[in-house]
Amino acid sequence: MRKKLVEAGFNPDPPEPDVLLRNISTDDHLVLECKAQGFSPASSTATQGRKLLAACSDPNAALGTSGAASVAYVLDSDDCNQQLETLQALSAEIRSYGIEPPPSGVLALSIDDKGLWAELVIPGLDESSSVAALCERVLAVEGEADELRPLYVIPYDPAAESSQAESERRYCAQQLAERLFNATVSIIGRADIPACVIVASDHLLREATFGVSDYWEVRDLKNFKSRIAKFISSYLNKSTLKGKVTLRGGINVEINLSDEDERQAAIGMLQRGSPRGLTENLLDTQLDVVAEGGPPEFS
Repeated sequence: MRKKLVEAGFNPDPPEPDVLLRNISTDDHLVLECKAQGFSPASSTATQGRKLLAACSDPNAALGTSGAASVAYVLDSDDCNQQLETLQALSAEIRSYGIEPPPSGVLALSIDDKGLWAELVIPGLDESSSVAALCERVLAVEGEADELRPLYVIPYDPAAESSQAESERRYCAQQLAERLFNATVSIIGRADIPACVIVASDHLLREATFGVSDYWEVRDLKNFKSRIAKFISSYLNKSTLKGKVTLRGGINVEINLSDEDERQAAIGMLQRGSPRGLTENLLDTQLDVVAEGGPPEFS
């Protein structure tokens, strides 16, 4: 697949979509890319779209799965018709390179007086695909439009924590825990096996907050990162990975993966598991914001 991408003029580095959904029974994947608005084939964003479609043409190479892959862009329903036309044009272009693109479409979001609606639309999808069962309009979140909980781009902000209700604090910590799990899956999934995979809590936190954590001026940040590493180390050090996971320096996790089966075991634990315990660990650590002019804690 890397060779095909290079021959088609793409950068050989694999694309990094926002969300990967996997059906455990069929191993089919739904690859989601979130956008604030649609784009045309002539836009700079279309370059990323071409590469995503090309890479997902071979799910085994791109995702390490024996199942099929489908791609959907998550965006406002008003932009969906344009996006479907763009995907059709990009898919035709990918075929001209001798690469058969995966089925692609949109996950349309809309809000009315009942709440937030989501509808998955992927034209030409095989009806036997497990993804096809998701292609319907559903009420994702019920409630008045002005009462719907926002989707946080940055899931956790120490500066806002003191002014949040307990339910809001817990929700934000849960979102951060889920993103930390997803970032760990991403690192393990991209590793060249066999390998000793290094999962650094500093990197995980940076990935989960889109780099914003680098600018947190808070006390006890090292302990916060340590709790993340300790939990993930303990969470993975069981079953077939027992004895293969080691905590180093309090903030780094080393995972010795001998083969693809062990990689899939690690990914499966994270994808099927619940980050509830990590959520509680995050809530138990108070990150006090350093007063203006005070020294931040570096770690």
